Amino acid sequence: MKKDRIAIAKISGVHGIKGFVKLSLFDDDTKLFDTPLYIAETGDKTLEITLKNRIKKQYLAEINGLTDRTKAETMIGTVLYAERSALSAESTEHLDLIDLPVFTKDGQEMGTIIHIQNFGASDLLEIKPLNGASFYLPYTESCVLEIKEDRVIIDPPEYV
Repeated sequence: MKKDRIAIAKISGVHGIKGFVKLSLFDDDTKLFDTPLYIAETGDKTLEITLKNRIKKQYLAEINGLTDRTKAETMIGTVLYAERSALSAESTEHLDLIDLPVFTKDGQEMGTIIHIQNFGASDLLEIKPLNGASFYLPYTESCVLEIKEDRVIIDPPEYV
């Protein structure tokens, strides 16, 4: 069953003393920040967020009404959700993959999808393995064999 809301970002840190936060985006569609952003998969609590600028892999952002670093620190770890209807078809497909476990075609668990990146050539799944640093896997038919509701089946290249 598809969820009505999809996680689009996570508050990963704070910046400065005025309550600015750092956001890790799960999708590059920054237009989603013009829609209501919920702090849970259910419920009515929303935040108004203004993106300021990109800092490496994150965005600096201002939460409307939050002007204190100490209060901003309490928001670290908060996941932001958008209504599925606000997302493009490609964004929805990509964001549905976040947090899915990854298994090889032989049934060995490899880890969890934590992000989807595109550095210009093609989409890459960033996978956090059970142990060690994350790695990238090309999002191609030869590497991603099947996407199920509860897992992704892959055929990783030999270098993984």
